[in-house]
Amino acid sequence: QKILHVSDNPEHFSSIGSALAQIPANNTTPVIIEIAPGIYHEKYHKKPYITLRGMGKAVLTPSSAMMI
Repeated sequence: QKILHVSDNPEHFSSIGSALAQIPANNTTPVIIEIAPGIYHEKYHKKPYITLRGMGKAVLTPSSAMMI
C-alpha cells in the first residue's frame, strides 16, 4: 500500500490530479491519497485501487463535477 499526500506543503502534491498522475494506468497496488483540508476545484479521472481520504475534521465529499 502506498500513501500520497495533497497539501500546501512543498514536499507534497499540490493537487489531487498531480497525485493521481503519479499512479500508473496499470496500477494494481492499493494507493491512499490523503488530502489536506481545503476546497479543491478539480476534475480528475477515477482509477482503480485508489482511496481518497480527507485529513482533518471535515469530510471529503467528491461531487460528480469533480470526477470524469
